[in-house]
Amino acid sequence: MEAWNAAPDHDTDPVVYSRRCRREFRRLRRLPDVYSRRLYVLVRREALRHDAEAMEPAFARFRSEIAQVVTHDAALISGRAAWRRIAKAHQALPPGRDFCAEVTAWRRRGYDMATIHAAYAEFHTIVAAFGPGPSRKVAAAADRMRELGVSEQLANRFEGDG
Repeated sequence: MEAWNAAPDHDTDPVVYSRRCRREFRRLRRLPDVYSRRLYVLVRREALRHDAEAMEPAFARFRSEIAQVVTHDAALISGRAAWRRIAKAHQALPPGRDFCAEVTAWRRRGYDMATIHAAYAEFHTIVAAFGPGPSRKVAAAADRMRELGVSEQLANRFEGDG
């Protein structure tokens, strides 16, 4: 079952791991695959929220630092704008919730699609921020940084690889 395999475990995602969550996931394990795929959306969205919360201070610092860099280079300006968009999308996510309670409520409401649509829309906002366009702009800015003599390590960090 796809969603069950993607479900959190205590080693990788303590945010949604508790005795109550384990019981809820055992109940959901018997769901038809269509519901388990929907559950996967809820799990990924919750993990994304908690990741964004943890990265908030780093994103705030990064946005501030890159805003202070004075440049007239189009590639660098474009890359900076892409990163600011990515950071802004993460910072706009609501904080993580009581995931177990949310999944329980979803089950009690008959696995309603409104919950899934809302989760998917939130998840899609972040995926779109990291889409091909912004990724290309960040990569082009990192390449330009290398051309200008910035260290490979710093250029890689700008690309998100370090």
